[in-house]
Amino acid sequence: MTVTLQIAQAIEKTPLERYVAPEKLSLVGMTRQELSTALGSLGVPAAQRKMRVQQLWHWLYVRGVSSFSEMFNISKELRAALDDRTESVGRKIRDAELRKVTYYTTVAAAYATLDALDHLEDHDVNRLQDLHRELGAA
Repeated sequence: MTVTLQIAQAIEKTPLERYVAPEKLSLVGMTRQELSTALGSLGVPAAQRKMRVQQLWHWLYVRGVSSFSEMFNISKELRAALDDRTESVGRKIRDAELRKVTYYTTVAAAYATLDALDHLEDHDVNRLQDLHRELGAA
């Protein structure tokens, strides 16, 4: 018995998911240069961009505000433009802070473990190996 397969068309591989760009620009995580470019796209004059970048940087990363309305030294017009055309500040900062805290907690735990292991005596190491064997058998 002979089985013959005929493929009429070439099989095209397609990705399971496609990247969808966010509707609004996110300022959180941008460098100062990227912030300046983003402000330019919002219509901020070139002469004001350096000052506005400093102000936004201070409010986002030093003060940690959760909305543009709290940035009282930025003009109402710019705050309204930022609110309309950029993503919510509070949620992005909370997500970034959570990742940072998780990272630093993990690193601190690793250093504490290495420090503890560095101070172990030989009999402590033998006891830990025995405990590991006991727990592995359980």
